[in-house]
Amino acid sequence: MLGWHDRRLLLETGLSIAGSGRRISGLERGEHDQGQHDGVRDVLAVGSAGMLVRRDVWDLLGGFDPSLSMFRDDIDLGWRANEAGYRVIVATDAVVHHAEAGIHGRRPLAAVGADAGRADREAAMHVLLAHSSAVTIPLQLVRLIVGSLARGVGLLLAKAPDEASNEFGALGVLLVHPGRVMASRRLVAQTRQLTQRDLRGFRPRIGGQIRHAAESLIGVVGGTAGTTVTHSGTSASGPSDDDAFDTAFDDSRGRLGFWLRRPALLLAVLLTLVSLVSVRAWFAFGLLEGGALLPAPSGFGDLWATYAEGWHEVGPGSAAAAPPYLMVVGAVAAFLLGSASRAVDAIMMVGIPIAGVVAYLALRRVIDSRLVRMVAAAAYALLPAAIGAVATGRIGTVVFLILLPAFIRVALRSAVSWRAAWGGALLLSIVTAFVPLGWVITVVLVVVALVGASGLPALAADGVMLPGGVGAVVGDDGRPRRRHVFDPATGGADTALIPFDFRAGAVRLRLLALVLVPLALLLPWSLDLLRHPSWWLLQAGLPGPTSSDLAPWQISLMNPGGPGAVPVWFTAGIVALALGGLVRRVSRPIATLAWGFALVGLVMGVLQTMVEVRPPSEPLALLTWPGPATIVLGLGLIVAAAAAADGIGVRLAGDSFSWRQPAAVVALVVAVAAPLMTGGWWLWKGVGDTVVRGDGSAVPAFVAAESLGPERPRSLVFRPSARGIEYAVIDGEGPRLGAAETGPPASAYQELDALVGDLMAGRGGGEVEGLGRYGVRFVVLTAPNPTLVSVLDSEPGLRRISSSEGDTLWRLDTDSARARALAADPRITVLPAGKREGAVAIDGPLPAGMAPRSSLVLAERSDPSWRATLDGAALVAIADEGAGGWPQRFALPAATGTLRLWFDQEPRHRWLWLQGLIVSVVVVLALPGRRRPTDDPDADVLGDDDEPFAPSSTGAPS
Repeated sequence: MLGWHDRRLLLETGLSIAGSGRRISGLERGEHDQGQHDGVRDVLAVGSAGMLVRRDVWDLLGGFDPSLSMFRDDIDLGWRANEAGYRVIVATDAVVHHAEAGIHGRRPLAAVGADAGRADREAAMHVLLAHSSAVTIPLQLVRLIVGSLARGVGLLLAKAPDEASNEFGALGVLLVHPGRVMASRRLVAQTRQLTQRDLRGFRPRIGGQIRHAAESLIGVVGGTAGTTVTHSGTSASGPSDDDAFDTAFDDSRGRLGFWLRRPALLLAVLLTLVSLVSVRAWFAFGLLEGGALLPAPSGFGDLWATYAEGWHEVGPGSAAAAPPYLMVVGAVAAFLLGSASRAVDAIMMVGIPIAGVVAYLALRRVIDSRLVRMVAAAAYALLPAAIGAVATGRIGTVVFLILLPAFIRVALRSAVSWRAAWGGALLLSIVTAFVPLGWVITVVLVVVALVGASGLPALAADGVMLPGGVGAVVGDDGRPRRRHVFDPATGGADTALIPFDFRAGAVRLRLLALVLVPLALLLPWSLDLLRHPSWWLLQAGLPGPTSSDLAPWQISLMNPGGPGAVPVWFTAGIVALALGGLVRRVSRPIATLAWGFALVGLVMGVLQTMVEVRPPSEPLALLTWPGPATIVLGLGLIVAAAAAADGIGVRLAGDSFSWRQPAAVVALVVAVAAPLMTGGWWLWKGVGDTVVRGDGSAVPAFVAAESLGPERPRSLVFRPSARGIEYAVIDGEGPRLGAAETGPPASAYQELDALVGDLMAGRGGGEVEGLGRYGVRFVVLTAPNPTLVSVLDSEPGLRRISSSEGDTLWRLDTDSARARALAADPRITVLPAGKREGAVAIDGPLPAGMAPRSSLVLAERSDPSWRATLDGAALVAIADEGAGGWPQRFALPAATGTLRLWFDQEPRHRWLWLQGLIVSVVVVLALPGRRRPTDDPDADVLGDDDEPFAPSSTGAPS
């Protein structure tokens, strides 16, 4: 069966039906007849248009099933003919041209009216159930119900409510009228001679259906789903502008040619090799830890628990909101068999190669030359901040490095598409969760764009001129460029790098959504950033090591300092070539924008070298690491440099020899040398010893095991640092990923600081008893310090015990339970405690012998969400008298009864529900809508309605 207007368009060469009810023709959309399907062969069914049936067979089968008003009646008849032992044959020498007027809306479907979609889906399920055997029909029915519900939900997510309504409606009609299916089954049983097993060769195989589904998914993700196919069947020949590359690459052969023709693959392989060799010290067992990186927990469930819990066992306890980046790491862990440590390993060890590939893909519409694009992507992936981030365990900067180029691409499109705006908001939320500075930079760029919109003129016929006469779209060789910088007049996405006018109200509204929606997506964590503006300069993890004497000129060369920093002069060539981008007329528009982007990063980086920030739980303010800001700076300069190098060979080859040729060659060589030198330096130096593999435990194993007992004791750990000796009060093995952001405020440590200071000074007062009130039972010294060891050995109430793991360890000879009952007299009763959703919990009778009118005291900070009951009656919380909101107390009115103590997680859960709702809405809005073909492959290109021939002058049918 061929098309009506396009006489070579294949419409059908036999039919089948999938287990889901999908009509299978075996043809691609727009496929043309080139003899590929010629021949006579048996099929399950043929279409009713052009169907020839022997009269005796028709009478035996009873014709079309009267239960099928219009759709799938041809498949049902062919299927019954096969089951009756007859043959259904396609003879391709016989040709029928079919207008498909009903399908394409050129005539009304009187049999089904306006419910054509519902009737088609109902008929598909009807036919499947009518021909299923008695054994398989229950499974088939379950499959159709589940499949229809899932498909309906998917259509709703794809913003196709009408089609979803048809799906649900068809299922409802099928279930409400089972008698129709039973009548069809009786019709089938009257002539059935063969089983479904005998006819399985006519049905599509499961593997083929899975492959089709996978190809469809890839098409949607890759943006090729629903691609329009022209009716003529012709296709463009030759490479596109985006895929064009030097002739030398085209002529390459052999293995070298294979790689040269695939620069993205070559880039990924080279960067992966460089990265894996450079992190060779990490190829061992254990968890990555050190620098700014805390050890990862066991799995995805631990990450989710930390994020969902309202109370965190960090220091004396905290109710701070957990950072949202935990869920992003958890999503990566879900793809790696649920292992959080593998997720951290993957990000830190292969984050740089991934960033290089993302940058290469993001530059496709900016840089034409594949070679220049590959070098630019390599230079971006090997920026000094990238190497320094890996060396110091800054997982936030590594994720920022990966996502920044992709976010810029989406952000540029967000001004012309609401779907892109929602997608950009999701991406910016992830970036902000790891590096809050990314949101600040985005806001600055949006504000600059909106404020300066009046200075951006519309696109002229011969090019774009930016303010001050900068820029042109005519190439140096006199030929027009294929890409403009601005196209506010037409919004042509194929010709404009930034296809919008900032002055348009809709554009401003989308950009506003781009920057404000992430604040809602990151609730309630984003509220802490708004309450503490300096925290926008922090990033995921501990503060990590920095350089205190970093100069602005070092920032301008993209060097953030700190351990792992490459020599400053390595990147000077990129700056020189980026300045050249402002000199060439053809690259000036893009280079001007790139320089503006880079200057924002430079300002932010210099600001970080001047402003001190006090992170959560830190007693002292410190300078933050400007790595993300230098990545923004580096990306801008690299784009400007790549724009200068793009096509420069053709330009210089056509000019007479002058100073330009040597200068261009020197600039290109120096710029290309930047990634080579940084990559070589990284290979030679490796990642250093700031981040190492370890067991993730800050205390000996038996101490960690005892912390899980009924009294749940804590440990006081001393460790050396650049500022001397620091201490930490830890629960269990030690802090895990996310603990840096969930600690209590520094004020919570005031009394504890005094106790630890007295302990280190050896005053011999009540500091040991004071530590016991905090639930501390063990004191651990992780590194040799003879002076401190001598002081602690002489401290009354501390007893030194041996440790087989090299740590120096003391035990407190005092009560150190997490929950105690205190009476007016000196009597103290230790209460056994468990753990519930991350917080101390008690559920059991009070111990015998307790003094009346005692008070329940926890070794936790006070918080309104602590709850306690005695025999079901709520206990009254006693206002804390200590510094920093410590400890939590309740009045115990009696000495007997069942005591229940817990931390109320409901406020945190309400935030999670709200956040989940917002995320779900934004995800649905960001998802692509269902793409339905807008053109008819057999459309009338001649414009003569539906008839290829003129009507007869006698009025007889033509």
